[in-house]
Amino acid sequence: MTVHSAWWRVRRDELLAVARERCPVCVYNEEIINEIFFDMLSVEAIVRLFYPVPINPYLAIVRKAHEMGAGLQYTSSAEGKRLLDHIPGLASQRLLFSPEAPSQEDYTFAFDRGDWVLVDDPAHISAYPG
Repeated sequence: MTVHSAWWRVRRDELLAVARERCPVCVYNEEIINEIFFDMLSVEAIVRLFYPVPINPYLAIVRKAHEMGAGLQYTSSAEGKRLLDHIPGLASQRLLFSPEAPSQEDYTFAFDRGDWVLVDDPAHISAYPG
């Protein structure tokens, strides 16, 4: 049994008490999150690692990803603005715009800031004036 699968056993009673008060809940173990980011960021083949904020926007994990050195991947200008509100001074090199249903406003936000931009279809940016 690995540490990853056993951490909750030590806190079983506490977790069951929380579940009795409110359910469903998501529980994260900071030690394991630290370990995962450290392991991923230590892989020499990885030049940049971007945490996918849309998959789990829980602010404590987003901040932890940033603190550990990972970039943050976002899918809309609104999401990008929320990241900037929560992590002041967030550098453009640490942000990746990976649009799902991009608007001109989304591209303008990302390009004007100088964020990394993932382009799946060049037609999406063909009308971009910049």
